[in-house]
Amino acid sequence: MADVSDDSALGEALRRFTLAATAEEAQRKREADDLRFQVPELQWPDEVRNQRLPQIVNGVPLPARPMLSIPKLDQPIQLILNQERAARLGVTIHPLNEEASDKTAEMLQGLYRSIEVTSRAGLARTWAFDRAVKAGRGVYRVLTEYDPYGGHPSDQRIVIKRVLHQGAYFQDPFAQEPDGCDADWCFFIEDMPVTTFRRRFPGADLSARSEEHTSELQSRFGISYAVFCLKKK
Repeated sequence: MADVSDDSALGEALRRFTLAATAEEAQRKREADDLRFQVPELQWPDEVRNQRLPQIVNGVPLPARPMLSIPKLDQPIQLILNQERAARLGVTIHPLNEEASDKTAEMLQGLYRSIEVTSRAGLARTWAFDRAVKAGRGVYRVLTEYDPYGGHPSDQRIVIKRVLHQGAYFQDPFAQEPDGCDADWCFFIEDMPVTTFRRRFPGADLSARSEEHTSELQSRFGISYAVFCLKKK
């Protein structure tokens, strides 16, 4: 395993990931608390929940006491989510200077609409918006992938994809813009079976499969994520 202090690409990646994970630790805890509170049966603190379980006091058995959980946030959250769905958010392209033309803007608008339809961008945007409303942050991805219908093996297309697990996104903590557009780097953590990993990365050694190695990563980098460490053969 590469050392976090070395100058290799892996060492730099580990340093950046440690920086992002440390900077976002408090924010991620608040987000987890927000999501947990929106599950009615989890609104009660653990110590209060335990106090209301069946008990024996002075030899007298006491039955469990009821715990009412009223999801008061469901209605305002759903109201905001319905407004987002009804708004049909998207991108509109306009010419901004004399060199740009309405015809070019219209053509680009058509290309963008094709990207949105092909990618089902509304699902990705709504998924991210739902997470932002409930926990403060939501993300989706705009990236390129090889186009199986492009006619050439090297052809690529722009796609908009949702991030299934929103907590898998780690961003450069020095970014200043609210949408993170000025970030120099980011990480997406992806879980996959060991067999899939070996098929996709045949030139890498797979590490971190044992509990001992995972504990070592947690103690060294102060993170609670299982990390696959790659080393070129």
